[in-house]
Amino acid sequence: MNILLFGVASVGKSTIGKALAERMNISFYDGYDELEAYYGKPIRQIQSEYFLGSGFDDAKSVVYGDILKKHPEDKVIAMCPTYYCTSVRKYVRRPDTVSIVLEDSPENIYERNEVFNQRTGERNDDPALKKKLINETRKDITFYENTNKHIPLRFNVDGRPVDVCAEKLQELAESVFRNQEERGPVVSLDLK
Repeated sequence: MNILLFGVASVGKSTIGKALAERMNISFYDGYDELEAYYGKPIRQIQSEYFLGSGFDDAKSVVYGDILKKHPEDKVIAMCPTYYCTSVRKYVRRPDTVSIVLEDSPENIYERNEVFNQRTGERNDDPALKKKLINETRKDITFYENTNKHIPLRFNVDGRPVDVCAEKLQELAESVFRNQEERGPVVSLDLK
């Protein structure tokens, strides 16, 4: 069983994915960590080596393929945001894989980042910057709605605690794997 988590930056793919993997007692792979390990460079450097986003997505695709081939055990992979999904569709469509797009409001994503920043000693009290970051997140959400439209499963994080999200995602993934032959392709599912 492979569980691929998609979504915009800071929606919770890594944090929730790690909790999900622990809950299910399976392996966890963070897309960004795996990219850096595979290429031996920081993400910013890898990104800068590609003129177009599709080239960077192809680089990600190589790493995802490597993870799936070299690590046959059950796993959760927090996928890096993907601009040009064609390169990763072959993994999304695998019969041993369930792909889920994590969604949340721009305000919840901003607040989640603020909690993280407080833990690291940073604080953002600038209302203009807050508004700008929320608007940028809203644009990302709109953009990714189009690029992730071929992934039918949606999970609305809705600002809920990580452990609650992990529990709901486990129920969703296990249900899909258990019933996929009976139900056929899932059109849409939004657990609350």
